[in-house]
Amino acid sequence: MNVIFRKISFLAVLVIGSIGVAQAAIVTYDLTATGFASGLGIGTLAPNPSLTGSLTIDEGTNPGTPLGIDLIIDGHTYAVSEVGVGNFIVGGLLNGINIMNFGTDDFAVQVDSSLNFVAFYYTVAGINNDYFVTQTGTVAVRAGSVPEPSPIALLALGLAGLFAIRRKLS
Repeated sequence: MNVIFRKISFLAVLVIGSIGVAQAAIVTYDLTATGFASGLGIGTLAPNPSLTGSLTIDEGTNPGTPLGIDLIIDGHTYAVSEVGVGNFIVGGLLNGINIMNFGTDDFAVQVDSSLNFVAFYYTVAGINNDYFVTQTGTVAVRAGSVPEPSPIALLALGLAGLFAIRRKLS
């Protein structure tokens, strides 16, 4: 019994040494856009000629799930519940991720497959006949991670159980 327990303990130590810690990828995208102009070319002045903000997204456990947003457009502070993530586009959910209606508070940020800035569009509640767009901007990516319960913790719990059983049998 003692020899078997030692072999199991040795095997457990080997397994512990070879297991990595599980991580959930949390990514924050810092957005900067300048030079907004009338999307219809009718000369409407953009309420916000430049914008900065950030969006934090889960890219690990629940890929594409917005976790946080820091964005204010024409006095409207966006909440996570108002934001969706699509294929190379992030936007407000009011009318759909990439659909905006005049006279509503909505936005969309488009990037390419390498996460390079393509365009930023927005509409505001007080303007019923235009939208605003720019192709001048940047997207900076800040990656982070959040530790999750790992196999090491589970294995340690199992070893503690083995030691408890051994003591009980002795």
